[in-house]
Order: sequence, then structure tokens, then C-alpha cells
Amino acid sequence: MKLKNSYINGLILALILLISPSCSTKKKSWVNRQYHNTTAKYNGYFNGNESIKDGLKKLHANHIDDYTTTISVFPTGDLKTAQKTNSYMDKAIQKGSIVIQRHSMKIKGTEYCKWIDDNYLMVGKAYFYKGDFEEAIKTFSFIINEYSKNEIRFEAALWLVRGYVEKGDFTSAESVLLDLLKDKKFPNKLDKELAVVAADFYVQKKDFTTATTELLNATELIKRKRKKVRLNYILAQIYQYSNNYSLAQKHYELVLKSNPEYEMAFNAKMSLARSLESGNPDTKKMKEKLFKMTKDDKNKEYLDQIYYTIAEMEINNGDTLSAIENYTLSAVNSVENNSQKALSFLALGKIYFEKGSYKLASANYDSTIFYMDNDFRLYEEASARHLILTDLVSNINIVEMQDSLQMLAKLPKSEQSAVIGTIIQAEFEKERRAAEDQSLKQQMMYESGRNGGREEQFGSNTSGGQWYFYNPATLSFGMSEFRKKWGTRKLEDDWRRKDKKISTNFEIDSTSTDSTSVEVQNTKDPNYYLNQLPKTKEDFENSDSQIKEALYQLGVIYKEALNKIDLSTDNFGAIFTRFPTDEQYAALALYNVYINYLETNNPKATNSKETLLSKYPNSIYAKMIVDPNYTSEILSKKDLAELNYQEIFLLYKENVFDQVLVKTENISDEKYKNKLLLL
Repeated sequence: MKLKNSYINGLILALILLISPSCSTKKKSWVNRQYHNTTAKYNGYFNGNESIKDGLKKLHANHIDDYTTTISVFPTGDLKTAQKTNSYMDKAIQKGSIVIQRHSMKIKGTEYCKWIDDNYLMVGKAYFYKGDFEEAIKTFSFIINEYSKNEIRFEAALWLVRGYVEKGDFTSAESVLLDLLKDKKFPNKLDKELAVVAADFYVQKKDFTTATTELLNATELIKRKRKKVRLNYILAQIYQYSNNYSLAQKHYELVLKSNPEYEMAFNAKMSLARSLESGNPDTKKMKEKLFKMTKDDKNKEYLDQIYYTIAEMEINNGDTLSAIENYTLSAVNSVENNSQKALSFLALGKIYFEKGSYKLASANYDSTIFYMDNDFRLYEEASARHLILTDLVSNINIVEMQDSLQMLAKLPKSEQSAVIGTIIQAEFEKERRAAEDQSLKQQMMYESGRNGGREEQFGSNTSGGQWYFYNPATLSFGMSEFRKKWGTRKLEDDWRRKDKKISTNFEIDSTSTDSTSVEVQNTKDPNYYLNQLPKTKEDFENSDSQIKEALYQLGVIYKEALNKIDLSTDNFGAIFTRFPTDEQYAALALYNVYINYLETNNPKATNSKETLLSKYPNSIYAKMIVDPNYTSEILSKKDLAELNYQEIFLLYKENVFDQVLVKTENISDEKYKNKLLLL
């Protein structure tokens, strides 16, 4: 019977095709309708749809999920850059367009070819997957308006939401989405698609609270485990980011039960381990499993994630030293996964920051920003702290370097030679160690500060630090700027030159230290250090000026950016202690010490106030204390410039650059204007 029916259907199709040349699109006869409907479906729509399916398979195969951030609801990646699938989509557009052009039977406002709207939708999808969102949006909007009484308008509206989302127009996307959610005529058969599209919208908008609701709704509507594995993974990630570890564990376990592909299963296991709270009885067993995984060759490319997971578990258990070791191993073993490498450096930076080891924190934030994409979920926060630490460490280095240079300059020549020789020997030793393994892994280990002892890593970081040129954190600081300019270079002498000659002679040639000599950049050449030494009274005064300004900036940064009032007071106080005769800086510093004490209800405020009034009675700051009504209207231009400078500097620290530009233009004092232009 089936064979007979197939024969009859085939015969009918053959007859229709036979008489097709005479079939008009302007007449709605049964023969015409059958011909155009059949051709529109099987010739154009079917082939075009198959082409989209083939393109999607390739798109999904090429997509790589970044598990360091919330994975996407739809595994398509950046459609604008997916050039390899364009030919498939172009074929679908061509097939659909030909069908619409040749087989549309719109007679007196009624379309008698029922596959025309489907072909329009297919064309819109093809434009969408091609990354041409403008054309896709136009096509979907046309379908909604043209077929306002057909159910296809709802499907087109769902795709319209996706088009707006991919375009970044969340306002338009939300408007269409909300209309769909409250439309009572919305067909039940599309409820699953609506829930998934809504989830995608809120995930991409980063409204994770609403996204959670829509994701849960979608997982309830979708019955097959494999179909909702991504949704469960995203739910687990959202719960984990919000520290809801029990629900995170639940959904990671659901992911694993769905038998996902290896990479997702692996990342689910890692995230599941990280979601185990301190004291959980499974922690020890999980850690043993992870260490065992590091020995398995098939996990070689995942070592960075395994060590990172172990480090996260150590943090949860309060073992900071073990966490540092494993975060460092993660960074060392991360070769191609820049996002994971950035997270490892970020974790190290946070630890050192909390410990007050600001140089090591800065070095790790430096590497974090180098490897982290600027659209990464943690970039904005990391970048803000990176800028603060960069400024902080820059000023710490100025103080330490100028102090070291002044100390070295005051030593007898023989002692200068001995100190410089020791420094250069340390440089050679550092090079020798690096030469043992020139791979990127060793360079990353060096960058993360592993060469420094743990006692030093957690030492205080005030301006009175150790000898500048011995400090490993100082030497690693600014590594990303180096790489941006020079790329990854072998650690060797005279790395910028083709002709590399190494000299181990530490004897100082006094004739080569003249100020007119060519600047030496080789850190293993004694003249590199000698040329920087202050020699004249003017040199020492210039060095002191750098120290005073750096100490002042440190006081401001510690207070305004880091809320470390004690460290702020220490640095302001150092100016007054070291340079009491400098009325400009000393009075300003003492005034800031007074304000710090006042704001923290410290009884020392009275003493600092009396000292300021007695030692600098004519200063602007003494006047401000004596007369509470002292206004800017009676201040001298110099006083106003100083106050304006401080105000603008603080705005600069807060990244309010538009106000900085405006206020800088209004400063008349060239001295302060030039200082601001250097920011």
C-alpha cells in the first residue's frame, strides 16, 4: 500500500513538473498552487534550510567555549567573524530569494503559496548567522508586519530579539521580548524557544537575577538532558559567581549526569571542586583526585585549570601559601589559554594586595591586564586597581631609587665599586638562572615573583624599602609595557643589539662618568648606575624634589585610592620629618597629617595642628586652620593654584578626565599647569 501511495505521489509530482512552464503566479488554480507550493518547498526551502544546517554544524564545531567566563546560551561565537560559514548562508539566501521572486502567488492581497513566509524566515536566519544583523532585523520586521495574522510572526519576533541582542541594541530587544511575554496569543509550541531566547537576552545583558529565572524556566520546559546541558552549566556558573555554592554544585552535577563532551565535563568537575566550601568532607578526596589528574597525559593542556582549581580550594581552606604556589603553577602551565592565565595572575595580585605587598600585587596585576581581554567580566575592576597600583609603585620606586642613588653617591669610590659589583653579579646570576630554561614557562614564573622569598613577598611596602636594584618585584614591574614594545625576548645581555658583548669587569672608570657621556642602558655595565648618581648640589636638590613629590603622591594615593590612612599619614609625615625647611611641601604634608588625624579621631591631631601653626604660621594651611571662614576669594593666586592642583589631581585619580581638562585650562600658574600636563 505504501509503495502504491509513493508511486501515486511521485506521478502527481512528475505531472506538476511537466506542466510547470504554463503555471502562472497570477492565477490561483489548483494546478498553479500545487506547482508553486511544491517547488517552493522542495526546491528552494528544503535546499536552503539544509545549507543553513550544514553551516550551523560547522559553526558549532569551530566554536570554543571560554569557561573562565559565563558561556553563551547559543554556541555560535562571534557571528561577524565567522567567515567560514558565509558560503552556506549565501546559498540559503539565494535559494530563498529565488523562491520568493518566482513562486509568490499574491493575488488581491492574499498569498496562495504557503511557503513564501517560511522562505522569508529562512533568509532572515541566513543573514543572522552570516553576521549581517541589519538585514536580518529588516527581514524579521517585514515578516512580523506582512504576516501579522500568521503564527510565523511569533517565530520571526523571537529571531528579531536575537538580532537586536547580537547587534547590542538591548533596548529594542527588550521591547520586543516583553511584548512576546505578555502576548496571550503566543503559541505554546514556542514556549521553549521563548524561554531560551529570554535567557540569552538577560545573560548577555548581564542581568543574572532575571537570567536565572528564565534559565530555570527553560530547563523545566526542555525534557531532554542533552538539550539543556548548556543551560544547567550557565545556571551553575551564575550561582557560583554569587557564592551560592550549594545550588552551583547541584547544577554542575546535573551537567555531569547529562554526559556532556569532555571539555565541558572537565570544566564542570573543576568548577564543582571550586564550589566546595571550607570544611566540606569531600574536599580532601577531591584534592587528591586533582593532583592525580596532573599526572595524566590527556590532561596536559588542562594543567593550568587543574592547578588553579587546587589553588581556589586552598584559598577556601585558608592556606594562602599553598594557594600562591598553585596559582603560580597555573600561570606557568597556561600556554594558550590567556583568560585562565589572566585569572591566575589576578588571584595572585589579590593575595599580595590584601597582604599589603603592593609591588608584587602590581607586578601580577600588570600581567593580568596584559593577558585579559578588555570585555572580560573582571576587566574593569582589575584595570582600575592596576592603574592605582601602577601609580603607587611608580612613586615607591622613585623614593627608593633616589634614596639608593644618594646613598651610593655619598660612598667612597671603592665602596661604590663594591656595591655596584654586587648588583651586577646579581644580574649575571639572574641571567644564568634564566638561561637554564628559556621557555615561556620560566619567564612567566619569573614574572609572577617566584624568585623572591616568601618572607619578602609578605613584607611591608612603605617608602623605606630595601635597596632598589635588589628588589625582585621592582625588576618585574612593568613587564607588560616591555613586552608591548619589544615582544617576548630571550633574557640575555644587550637584547636590543645584534652584536652582544658581555663584560665582567666591575672596575669604575672615573673618566666615563662625565654627564655628557652617552646614556648606558646595560644593567651589567657599572656606568649604568654611575651615570644616574647625583654629583652636584643641584643634582641632589633635584633628587630631593623627586622624593618629596613622590612621598606626597603616595600620601594621596594611600588615602584616596586605597583608604590606608596610616600609610598615608606615614608618607605625609616623612616629608615633614625629612625636609622640615621646605615650607611648601612640609606645611602641605603636615596639614594632611593633621586632616588624617582629625578624620580618624586621633588625639595626635592637636599636636600636629600646633606644630603646623608654630613652624609655618604664614602658610596657607595655617591660615585655613586659624580662620574657618578663610575662603578662596582672599587667597593669593599661588595659594589658589596649589589648591586647584590638588583638586584636579584627585579628579585625575578618579578618572574624571573631562573635568580634569576643563579645570587645567583655568589654571593660570604655569608651574602647576605644566605639572598637570605631565599626568
